[in-house]
Amino acid sequence: MSIRNQLSQYLRTPGLPISRLLEIMGPKFVDRRRVQVPYEPLSIHFGATRRCNLKCLTCNTRSLLTKNVEDMTYGTFCKVINQLPHYTMRRVTCEGPGEPLLNPDLINMFAYAKQKGFITHTFTNATLLNEVDTIPLLKALDEITISIDGATKETYEKIRIGGKFEDVIRNVKQLAATKRKIRAPTYLQINFTCNRLNYLEIPKMVLLASQLGVDCLELSLMREFISWRPSKEYQHIIADELTCSFADIKKSIPTTPRIELKIDYPGSLFPGCTWPFRACYVTDNGFVTPCCVIPDSERITFGNIVQEPLKKIWNNESYQEFRRQFILGKPPEVCLDCQTVIT
Repeated sequence: MSIRNQLSQYLRTPGLPISRLLEIMGPKFVDRRRVQVPYEPLSIHFGATRRCNLKCLTCNTRSLLTKNVEDMTYGTFCKVINQLPHYTMRRVTCEGPGEPLLNPDLINMFAYAKQKGFITHTFTNATLLNEVDTIPLLKALDEITISIDGATKETYEKIRIGGKFEDVIRNVKQLAATKRKIRAPTYLQINFTCNRLNYLEIPKMVLLASQLGVDCLELSLMREFISWRPSKEYQHIIADELTCSFADIKKSIPTTPRIELKIDYPGSLFPGCTWPFRACYVTDNGFVTPCCVIPDSERITFGNIVQEPLKKIWNNESYQEFRRQFILGKPPEVCLDCQTVIT
């Protein structure tokens, strides 16, 4: 099967885990040798809102220079979607810097994207699932990633300040039950970001995830992503001792046949960053930035998708210069301390 046909087949598979998609696309399709990329973005990530109901220790929202709080409008989202090349890019993901479910138009946005033939995916802290109609939510989304960073009430609420552990667990159980009831194919995944405060609870988290009825538990490593903050304010909770041994953690975890277990350790998918060559991030007000780690147009932007076509932005002079620095092995200053670039 040709690369083009294989890519087309996988991109059209509902509920396909993002990690699997990228694993397939990365070595065979992403071209990191050209400043002018001969294809349009393979996936797009967007921010539905900057508002959030939690104040997590691990969150970079406080680092945003743009302080005005906005929601992406349904009209803006549709304008973005209508520009996207459905023949290559089939995945639309909502992530950060706020809680997507706070945007009242979120379900309608994803329903529109799904109607257009895109695979839809969102992240959520799950605290508001009891306040939305989960049936249309499940019908509009192919994949939902739920962030839970503690297997006990004490640890979870220490990290996810403002959240109530028992409410989140109840909401996830109910979402999984509704999925089974309506036989939705939606892929439910829990993301557990390992850090110094919670990594000893990994075995408990595996058991908890299997009890909640989700499809997958992904363990990822807390890293210092906020490259523009020289204070390194997150260092005190980063579990440095896991950096070298993270790939071996799985050996000590009690296995369960109920869920898939994934470990996203540094360099597990790509040797270095591929964002500039395969995907982009669109802020709530339409600005295009390099990735979801930099969801702030005050840091860097290549243009506004509401004002000019994505096709034009994707290969404009500033985007090409950004890629050129990666090709030369000298990543832009805004990316210098990002662990994805380093690995």
